[in-house]
Amino acid sequence: PLQQSKLNLAYQLPVYYRDTHFYEALVFNGLFGGTPISLLFKNVREKNSLAYYASSCFDGFTGTLSVQAGIDQRNQQAVLDIITEQLDDIAHGHIDSEVFNQVVASLINNHESRQDSPRAVINQSVLDQLVGSTVSADDWLAHIQAVTPQQVAAIAEQVTLQATYFLKGDESR
Repeated sequence: PLQQSKLNLAYQLPVYYRDTHFYEALVFNGLFGGTPISLLFKNVREKNSLAYYASSCFDGFTGTLSVQAGIDQRNQQAVLDIITEQLDDIAHGHIDSEVFNQVVASLINNHESRQDSPRAVINQSVLDQLVGSTVSADDWLAHIQAVTPQQVAAIAEQVTLQATYFLKGDESR
C-alpha cells in the first residue's frame, strides 16, 4: 500500500536536441524544476511544504517536459495550482535575475563535472555520432551563457499540458 501519492504531468515542448532553441529550453527547465534551486522545488516543496519532491525533466529527443511530485493526495489541487502559477510566471517574464544566474551557473557546473566522467564523455561521443553533430565544451558554454530571461519566457509560452497522471496513496494511514 502506498501512502504518498504521485503526481506526473506531461507537457509538449516543441524544442528538440540541438535545434535553435535547445539551450534556452535547458535553462527554462533548470529554472522551472530541473535544479535544486528551481521554482518548483522552492515553491511547492520548500515554501508551501506540499511535496516530498517536485521536479521537471526536459527531453529534447521527444519534445516533452515532465513534472513529477510526491505529495499527499489532499494537496493535489494546491500543487497543480502552484505548478501552473510557476509556469505562467516564467511565461510572463517574472524571472528573478539572481535565481536565473544561479541556474545558469548550476548548468555550467554540472556540464563541467560531466567532462570529468569517462562514462559521460563516452555517452556524449556516441550521442554525437548518432545525431551527426558535435558541440565543443566552449561552444556549449557560449550557448548557455547567451540565453536571456526573455528567451526563457518565450520557451515557457510554448509549453502545453498533454496528460496528467495521479497515483493516489492510501489516505487511511
